[in-house]
Amino acid sequence: MNMDMDNQSKYIKIINTALIVGTFAMGVIFQWNIILIGVVAYLIYSYLYGIKLPIAIIAPIVFLLYVGASFLTIFPERTSQSEAVFIIFYIGLVVLIGAIVNKLIYCDADKNELFQWNSLRKYINITTLLNVIVTVSVIAFGIYFQWAMVDIAMLLVLLWSFLAQIPSQKLAIVALTFLIVAPLLLAVDRETQAEQYAVYAYYFLVMATMRAITELQNEKS
Repeated sequence: MNMDMDNQSKYIKIINTALIVGTFAMGVIFQWNIILIGVVAYLIYSYLYGIKLPIAIIAPIVFLLYVGASFLTIFPERTSQSEAVFIIFYIGLVVLIGAIVNKLIYCDADKNELFQWNSLRKYINITTLLNVIVTVSVIAFGIYFQWAMVDIAMLLVLLWSFLAQIPSQKLAIVALTFLIVAPLLLAVDRETQAEQYAVYAYYFLVMATMRAITELQNEKS
């Protein structure tokens, strides 16, 4: 009986992995923005594995993004940045909806508490506040200096890798994925996309190295 359960669990993991890989491949083929690919893949991953997305963190960030994008529309010279922030807002809104759906699916006991402020108070602590402040500050910093959305996202991932203690192995897997895909894109004459993916691979290799050094230091201590 246990053997059957183990085999079934292995098959489910294979199917789930195939879905995530398929999503990434579809995004590459149709030249989706890398942020959109990451969001869709993460949402699928969270639904399949029942990850509780932090609604108390996402909601205020989405609200502040909307306020910031609306504020930028006042300045004609910031039109392109306003559009970029609105795009980030819409992506954040999708993630927020996904977080709510995910909680409704996997947290039956807490469904009645989902929209009650008192139930969210338990999630509001120094760590949550720090995450919100860091996220909003990085986005505001990037907007002020007119960074591209991808550059803002990469800096956020770097900071979150330490705040959320993302394992270096996961960051390395992402880097290797980009390294594998980049030459394939060159083979089909997508030089611009291949160059972008090579840069992403470099970013994630740096993040993985930094996290690995931190993990080794923590093990020694």
